[in-house]
Amino acid sequence: MTLTPSAASTASAFRRRVRGLGLSVAGAVVVFLLVGSVTSCSAVAGGPVRSEAQFLEHVRDTQAVGEDTVRFLGSDPDSAFASTASAFRRRVRGLGLSVAGAVVVFLLVGSVTSCSAVAGGPVRSEAQFLEHVRDTQAVGEDTVRFLGSDPEAVILGKSTDSASCVDDLGVDRDDTRRDQPSVSWAPDFQHGDAGYRAAVADLRRRWSERGWKVTTKQGTDPVTDKATGLQEIHTTDDHGVALSLSPGRRTGEGLVVADGGCVRHDGYWDAYAWSRS
Repeated sequence: MTLTPSAASTASAFRRRVRGLGLSVAGAVVVFLLVGSVTSCSAVAGGPVRSEAQFLEHVRDTQAVGEDTVRFLGSDPDSAFASTASAFRRRVRGLGLSVAGAVVVFLLVGSVTSCSAVAGGPVRSEAQFLEHVRDTQAVGEDTVRFLGSDPEAVILGKSTDSASCVDDLGVDRDDTRRDQPSVSWAPDFQHGDAGYRAAVADLRRRWSERGWKVTTKQGTDPVTDKATGLQEIHTTDDHGVALSLSPGRRTGEGLVVADGGCVRHDGYWDAYAWSRS
């Protein structure tokens, strides 16, 4: 079928409009979703470190699945549009919009599901998880002893769960559980705030000597939210346990927390018995 000059002009204008608006918008949506997915997952866990070969393979996979999607939508990834305006309009109405909607939903669901799984990390065996619980408590007790207190005398409590450590989307197997072991202590320091500042300096030096990255935050009053002039420090040990020292409830008191993080694991754990031990 031969198009009249008027029809050909309309078709050409339509194609330019689609290329200039439709494809750029669709591309922007997909890129935004993919970047958002990667960013959110990185905030939760950071992801495993891949080798150069694994990364290059991932780059190839990324391009390949994108090209496969473009072909499914009826276009050649390496060439420009070649269909008539009428056929393209039917394709966009009959296929493009529905597929685009499906792609968006797929990306959103896949992003949330993968992030939910990443939040708890790989599934550990019962023995591995119990060892992680022991490591969490042990490194906290070691910190408290270094600060000059008896861990058993100044322990505040043990926590076994967190609002963020749950399987909201049901991605875990039936025999997989999520737990977040955490222990806190309240060591005392002589000489009030001066003693606390000295403890922060000593502990920062000790953590740094072990090769652990130390971050510092300015402490604030929990009631007034005003700066107290005291610092709190944070680090992560070799077993992935998050450690922190912050000002306690009164002058000359600190708060040490050892948080094992959200862990997915097999087997049974008597969390109540552990919290009471």
